[in-house]
Amino acid sequence: MMLCDHRYSGQFAVLRDLAANGGHDTESVVNHQGHSVKNILGDVHGKFLFQAGLPDPEGLHVAAENDDADVVRSCLALKTDVNSRNEEGLTAIGLAAYFNSVEAIDALAAARADPNVSGNDGASPLILAVHEGHTEAVQTLVKAYAEESNNANDGAGGGDAVTLDMSHRMNGDYTALYLACQEGHAEAVDALLSTQAGRDAIEICKKTGASPLFVRDFFWCLPAGRPAADATLLCSMRRQPFG
Repeated sequence: MMLCDHRYSGQFAVLRDLAANGGHDTESVVNHQGHSVKNILGDVHGKFLFQAGLPDPEGLHVAAENDDADVVRSCLALKTDVNSRNEEGLTAIGLAAYFNSVEAIDALAAARADPNVSGNDGASPLILAVHEGHTEAVQTLVKAYAEESNNANDGAGGGDAVTLDMSHRMNGDYTALYLACQEGHAEAVDALLSTQAGRDAIEICKKTGASPLFVRDFFWCLPAGRPAADATLLCSMRRQPFG
C-alpha cells in the first residue's frame, strides 16, 4: 500500500526508490479501492510513468506512435523494456512502423529493438509498414538493421546482430516483399531488394504457391524483351492498367 500512498501525494522521488528497491509492479500493486499506482499517477497527477521517473511501456508505445524520439529515449533510459508489447501484441517498433514514425524507428533500432516481433495478427513491423504504404518506414527499417548487421560484422555492434527477417510470412502466408509487389509499392520493393535477405525472399511463396514474381507478372505489365524471371524488374515496377 505504501507505494500507492506516495503516488497519491506526488512524492515521486520516494516512489521511485520504493519501486526500485521493493520490486513493486506499477500495474499489479493496488490499494484497497483497487487503484494501481499507474492509474493514480495518470488520474490524479495527469502524468505518464516515465514523467515520474519510472519504466513506462505505455509511454514508450505512445511516443513511438507520435514519432517522439526524445520521449522514446527517455523511456528507454529508465530501463523500459524496448520489446514490451501492448494488448494487440505490438511492440514500440511495430507501432512506429505502422504510424510511419521514422525517427522513433531509428531510436528504437539504436536500442537494439527486435524488429521481428509480430502482433497478435501475425504481422511483423516490416509487413505493417508495407501494408500501410509507408515507404519511409520500410526504408528506415531496412537501413537501420542493415547498419546493425554491418556493425556486428565489423565488431562494432557489441554483440550478435539484430537483423530483419525478410522471410517472415504473416500467419505462414505472404512476406513483406510479396505484399509490396501485390500492392504496387515500387519504392518499398526497391528497399527490400537492396539487401541479400530481401533478394533471397523473391522465391518465397504464399500458401497458394504464388511467388512475388508471379504476383508482379499478374498485376504489372512487363517491359518488352525482359525475361519474366528477371528479379531486377521488381526494382523498376510502376503500376500499369490491365490490357
